[in-house]
Amino acid sequence: MTATDARPETAPALITRTEYTDGPALIRKLLGVTFLLAPIPLLLVLALVGVPSTVIVVVVGASVTGALALRSFASLAQHRAAVRLGIVDEQILIGTEDTADDVRPLSELTDVELSNEQSPTTCIAPDERDLRVRGVRSLQLTFRDGAVYAVALSETDPVAIEIMRRLRRTAPERPRAHQQKKPAGHRTAPERVETSASPAADVRLWEAARVVHNRVLSEYGAYELDPALYLQYPGVTDITREAVMDFHTALDGAQALATDTYPGDAAFAGRYRSAVDALRRTWARCERDGKVAGTGYLPGEDGSDLDTAAKLYNHAQSTDNAAEKASYLRKVQQITQDLDRRGRVHLPRPVVSAIETQVRLALGPGASAP
Repeated sequence: MTATDARPETAPALITRTEYTDGPALIRKLLGVTFLLAPIPLLLVLALVGVPSTVIVVVVGASVTGALALRSFASLAQHRAAVRLGIVDEQILIGTEDTADDVRPLSELTDVELSNEQSPTTCIAPDERDLRVRGVRSLQLTFRDGAVYAVALSETDPVAIEIMRRLRRTAPERPRAHQQKKPAGHRTAPERVETSASPAADVRLWEAARVVHNRVLSEYGAYELDPALYLQYPGVTDITREAVMDFHTALDGAQALATDTYPGDAAFAGRYRSAVDALRRTWARCERDGKVAGTGYLPGEDGSDLDTAAKLYNHAQSTDNAAEKASYLRKVQQITQDLDRRGRVHLPRPVVSAIETQVRLALGPGASAP
């Protein structure tokens, strides 16, 4: 047996999502229904009180238009809120799509119990460890320090079922009070044999990880391609910042495990999913940290210079006057080149190229920047 063969197989990383309708989505839905149904009673009421037909047409048309506009906005800004539960590298992840996950060691789990009834209401309170969703049963997870979580679990998701099995397999067997009170001669159901996630579920999880990986690459790439984003938030791509260094480390890890098609190895795919999850988290911190910092983290007048360049760039984008546009862009180019020469900022090459290209276009055919 070789050293490679002797290494223990890494358990696949598993993450499940239980979606729910959050407050803003519910409000949009109610408003849309109201706008859509309002024209009928409005038409009758306005006609009865003798309002001119032109006014009736305007009011009813505005209501219908409002309903259609709200629906279009909702489709563009749809927010698919979800409760997350996962097991990655012997850690339990508990949280929502909008909040940072609580990370608890799998070894500290002491009890797992699935509720008998579906939750009658949706209660998303991460600070209170309550993540229940209406119409869905929930797992109650108890840890060694006494912390208890109620987490919605979609039983139609094979990944969720596998997570529950693995959690139950980890938690030590402990008799519960209601089990001890069972009458003599009562027969318990035979224990279910624990199995691994199905191949189909594993492929689906790998595909979801690929989507997340590509999304992160696209979102980060925008800061290296769009001068407006870079000039406003240079800290998102500044490799000297700790959050950016952590992101690039995670990016290298995910890139090293990425394959164009499913690798056919559950353990390898699990490591890739784990790497992508780390990439997603470090990117969220990197972007958040860079946006909060803005240009304020730069020393001396460097931040002010970059703020000036950002304003000039925005002026250039908003004017239709070719001469003004060229003037603004040349000033942006001069400021950024000066900062780059002094080593004050770390300009991504695509941003430099984008500014240079816009300067040439603004100057017109045959002209060149000084």
